[in-house]
Amino acid sequence: MDARMDAFLRDVRELEGNAGTDVREGVSRHLATYERDFPYIAPASYRECVVEEIERQKGTPAAVHLGIVLQVIDSGAFAGTSAGRDHAPQ
Repeated sequence: MDARMDAFLRDVRELEGNAGTDVREGVSRHLATYERDFPYIAPASYRECVVEEIERQKGTPAAVHLGIVLQVIDSGAFAGTSAGRDHAPQ
C-alpha cells in the first residue's frame, strides 16, 4: 500500500471511538484534504484501501469503525470532491 493511503487510514483510524457525527465529519474533512493535496490519486483508491483494511480487521471494533468510514465514502457525504461524486448513490 502506498504511504499516502497508509496516512489516510491512520487519520481515519484516529477517529475511532468518537461520536458517529464526529467520525463522519472527520472522514469527510480528511477525504477533502487528501484529494486536494494528492489530486492524482484515483478517488476509488481511498475506498479500496478501506475495504482491504476491513478484511484484515474483520470481527474487530476497528472493522466496525472502518465500515462507518466506508459508508461516508459511498454516501458522497463529502460532495464537491471527485470521490464523493464518483461514489454517490444514483
